Amino acid sequence: MMSTRHVVTLHPFFIHVLLLLRGTTSDVAKPEEYVNVLGGTKSRFDFSHGNILPETQVPWGFNGWAPETDPDQGDFWFYSESARMFGIRCTHQPSPWIGDYGNMRFMAHIADNGHQGNNQFSAYKASQSIWLPHYQKHTMLGYGNRNGYLSIELAPTEHGAIMRFKFPPFDGGALAAGHNQTRRIAVSLNSINDTIVVSPPGADGLIVMQGTTILSPERGKNGSHHFYMTVAGGADERNPAVPFATNATGGFGFLDFEPVAVAGDTLTLRVATSMISLEQAQANHDAEVKGKTFDWISRAAKALWHDLLARVDILDLGPGYTKDQEKDVLTAFYSSMYRAAKYPRKLFELNHETGQPIHWSPYTGQIEQGVLSADQGFWDAYRTIYSWLALVAPERMAEMMEGWANAYLEGGWLPQWSKPGYGGGMTGTMSDVSLSEAIIKLPHCGSSEATAKGYCVNASVLYLASRKNAFVDPGNSSNGRACLKEYLEFGYIPFNCSDADVSRSMNYWHSDYAIGNAALFLGKDALKMMDPAFEDDATVLIERSKNWVKLLDPQTGFFRQKDKAGNFIPGFDEFAWGPGPGYTEAGPWQYRVEVPYDPQGLNTALRAMGFDGCDIIQQANTIPGIFHFGGYGSEIHEMSEMAMNCWSQWELNNQPVWALQHMQIGFDTSPTGKCANQAQKWLRQSNSMLKAGTDMYPGDEDNGSMGAWFIMNMLGIYPLSPASGNYVLGSPMFAKTTIKVPGASTPITIIATNQSPENVYVLGVTWNGKPLDGIELKYSDLVVGGTLEFTMGSAPASVKIVV
Repeated sequence: MMSTRHVVTLHPFFIHVLLLLRGTTSDVAKPEEYVNVLGGTKSRFDFSHGNILPETQVPWGFNGWAPETDPDQGDFWFYSESARMFGIRCTHQPSPWIGDYGNMRFMAHIADNGHQGNNQFSAYKASQSIWLPHYQKHTMLGYGNRNGYLSIELAPTEHGAIMRFKFPPFDGGALAAGHNQTRRIAVSLNSINDTIVVSPPGADGLIVMQGTTILSPERGKNGSHHFYMTVAGGADERNPAVPFATNATGGFGFLDFEPVAVAGDTLTLRVATSMISLEQAQANHDAEVKGKTFDWISRAAKALWHDLLARVDILDLGPGYTKDQEKDVLTAFYSSMYRAAKYPRKLFELNHETGQPIHWSPYTGQIEQGVLSADQGFWDAYRTIYSWLALVAPERMAEMMEGWANAYLEGGWLPQWSKPGYGGGMTGTMSDVSLSEAIIKLPHCGSSEATAKGYCVNASVLYLASRKNAFVDPGNSSNGRACLKEYLEFGYIPFNCSDADVSRSMNYWHSDYAIGNAALFLGKDALKMMDPAFEDDATVLIERSKNWVKLLDPQTGFFRQKDKAGNFIPGFDEFAWGPGPGYTEAGPWQYRVEVPYDPQGLNTALRAMGFDGCDIIQQANTIPGIFHFGGYGSEIHEMSEMAMNCWSQWELNNQPVWALQHMQIGFDTSPTGKCANQAQKWLRQSNSMLKAGTDMYPGDEDNGSMGAWFIMNMLGIYPLSPASGNYVLGSPMFAKTTIKVPGASTPITIIATNQSPENVYVLGVTWNGKPLDGIELKYSDLVVGGTLEFTMGSAPASVKIVV
């Protein structure tokens, strides 16, 4: 039917190409070209500058695509300093600590006698490659002749990619008579149980290769990843290219072409994949890459990235920067925006007959209707990523929430680490914070606001998913909350009930506050409509969240482990890290003020004990960066990174401490107060940890979470408590920035008058021209647009400058 085909043509990927044609007004004309995809990839098992992959993909794409340089290093299979490339890997790896699934590798090479088998590689120089979100190009130094080298180019689509292999022209001279110049395209899967088939050409005359790699059961039920691939020849990328030899043995296959038979010395590989079936992979291929040229696909992907990145326009950095410094700042900023637009992955496809989304469910093992979100850990993400997306891409955040709601409905619990099925590994049920944030910030389906904005969340389902974590004991399941029974009995998790008792209790308190705040937002009538037993949820949960006082030791001013009798566990060590002493990936100092939803209450309690929150954080910024192995028994990479990439106890390389500096602002009542001014110094200094090169981040970037932290810190706003619906005010780094919120008639304009690298202190703030005395702004005010203006100075507001 014509209408069905029309749906395929108007796939969202291609709709956005129109943006390229009509353009988008931006002072940073091409922000996507500032992105350094290679940034943060100088990482190894024992020391991280990001632990991320240089993926070329579309925003939140079904697949990522990156060179594979170190297959012998397991999940650390790419390293920016490596000199070898084994091909382009289709990947779903959100972190080396989680690993990959459904991966497959595509390679082109010259198959002389010395280059056979399924593990061929070539020398290449990463510094001479092109690394962009929408395009990569690499020169294969191991495959060439007098006429040049083989080059590999890559451009992505939603479910596929197009690769262009340009071989050096055939050398028919006497000096090359002994060189077999066969052009080979090879595909490698993961095991002998995987399958590859070479099929006869289709109606377009192009040779077809297709195959399936089986997912391990830990990734979900009945999982497999399928690919459908065609190869064309010639400069126009459409000519049939007939291989003289083919192979398909288990998980390895190749196509060999005579060098003189390859028109224009160019082979173009078009591939699409599916988690549903080989037939769906072919349908995705036909919808996304069939008949499209390499340059068209690359421009289309570039348009998608431009549309997203240009929503933030840095109009003026301010004085005090060289041109090179300006470029580095823009590179670091837009690279972080790119990182914050990759996860959770859109692990769903289109039914090309109906135009409706469908997906393989790792929870049921069946094909289900609707969208699915995957490949993200909430412990990493909840502090920053959703608060950022609520401003810059609320429509995508709503779609993510629909994907998480489907995961809950299909599996019965919300995964805390989706990989893509259920995965544990971190403490708490921090999805509670993110889902509650969505309930509070985004339109609810069925409302007039949802109709006006064109996106919405199913608040009831999100609430039910979170509430289950707070009230239902999971038993022996890895889902839900460990030691929930004890937590409800004592108000905290007692020593030896689980591990990381202190930080796990803190996570539960924060989650309970978030769900309680969502319950308040929904109101008792809405809660009673779900279930009459829910009526008092807000009161119950918010009261639970106040139990942090039970683990705050009045003698030391630290949060410490307690037994069931209420006694603090003896032998406390202020620098001991690890789950044994009670803390996740950090120690007592990093968790010392971790009550981000009640900073005023915490400081009141500390003062009653003879401490002061501002003084405590000042100590955290100035005492030595000491760590003791504690429960880990040896030095973990987060310890090394804090000591080498950060300062003192400010473990910016890892999530547990991310609220620490902004808590100083939360302790204050004005952005010009003494404690807030103290924070502004450290926050601006923290931006120096963000680099423009392969050492971009001070530690694991973790699914866009660290990128989002730096983005918001540089803009001068931060979600200290994401489900509060507010953003606290920091110290903006740029003189003028605009954020174009989708659906808002007015952008958010952030101005920093008298901005410079030295002027880090806030002397005054206005919102839409009116003085702002408080320390935060509501999301509901920000999202409609307006002007936030800071006045900056080189000394704190409380210090009088004598001329």
